[in-house]
Amino acid sequence: MERKEHKIGEAFQCGFITLKCEKSTDSCDGCFFNDVCSGELYDEIIEMAGPCFDSIREDQTDVIFRKVK
Repeated sequence: MERKEHKIGEAFQCGFITLKCEKSTDSCDGCFFNDVCSGELYDEIIEMAGPCFDSIREDQTDVIFRKVK
């Protein structure tokens, strides 16, 4: 699967859930994946939602993925 980088403000489907990519202040607070994003699961989350750390994003911006209600 090709890795997709979502633009800030972009909403996208992640399975049955709609997430929105939002700019972060170097914190994972508010991210849908915050409680499960560690070690082994990190690579799977990157495959599903795209990168979130500024060092691996093209726009060099930290982001979080917030659930859209």
